[in-house]
Amino acid sequence: MMKITAGLGHVDDYPAYIHAGADEVFCGYVPDSWYEKYGMDSPLNRREVRYAHAQIGGRNELLVLRSMIDDLGAPAILTMNALSYLPEQYPIITDIVGQCFSDGFSEFIVADPALLYYLNSQIPDIRVHLSGESFTMNPEALSLFDFPTVKRIIFHRHLSVSEIRKCILSAKHCSEFEAFVLNERCHFHGALCASVHCDELSPICRLPYLLGSLSSDASWSTRKMDQDPEVFSSTGCGLCALYDLDHSGITHLKIVGRGNSPENMIRDIQMVKKATTCCEYASSREDFQKAVKSILQYPCSNNCYYSQDKKRHD
Repeated sequence: MMKITAGLGHVDDYPAYIHAGADEVFCGYVPDSWYEKYGMDSPLNRREVRYAHAQIGGRNELLVLRSMIDDLGAPAILTMNALSYLPEQYPIITDIVGQCFSDGFSEFIVADPALLYYLNSQIPDIRVHLSGESFTMNPEALSLFDFPTVKRIIFHRHLSVSEIRKCILSAKHCSEFEAFVLNERCHFHGALCASVHCDELSPICRLPYLLGSLSSDASWSTRKMDQDPEVFSSTGCGLCALYDLDHSGITHLKIVGRGNSPENMIRDIQMVKKATTCCEYASSREDFQKAVKSILQYPCSNNCYYSQDKKRHD
């Protein structure tokens, strides 16, 4: 069965997420020493947030999380996934990673190729998850990062299932492969997005806008916005594609949720857990999708992560 990895915004929510069905969590960690030196102008990961619950805020909290992991057994992966860093920051980040490693955290999500290679040379025993924020568009791009330190590839939001399958078949060293399944189907590829996710400003994908098309006679037509807060998974859903993802070699399903409310995250984890159970026992794609529709008590958001594959099968 595919495992569920869920975004953790606050250490107190870890037990509830695991009891709801998450097999692991991923979370940001920004020690006070980083804030004191760089503030939020040079973020350590892709959540430039101090006040909302989107980070593990200090080593004491990290050690509390470590004790919870010892009790419940589900690991936590720490995000160091900013797109780039200043040259002077690579040794500092390596020291932070080394401290986390000594505290019992051995897996890290990384996007910056330079940091990836630097960590590989300095701390070869850590295990890296190649972030979905990296520009992993095809097998050729992935070949640049496919070496023993990289344990898992997180496929970015805009690949189809068939494209994911090609990448998995080309991998030489990676043993785990992760795909987005719920929430935040961002309109932009992370590696090409210069927006921020901070306390004061809305990220650019959240700003009001109209989608439309320009016809040959230069007339402009708009369509309904594809986000509806009253619909389950209104910002992105891939539940219908789980059967195909499973048979393509995906081992982990990502529920985006750093900064999300605990109530919504627990609901999402429980729903994905039910869907993966359906997938495990389904004998065909049709049987699986019928079973999923029977447990989904919400209207479809039509904001599908894998819309290309969905159209092909319809």
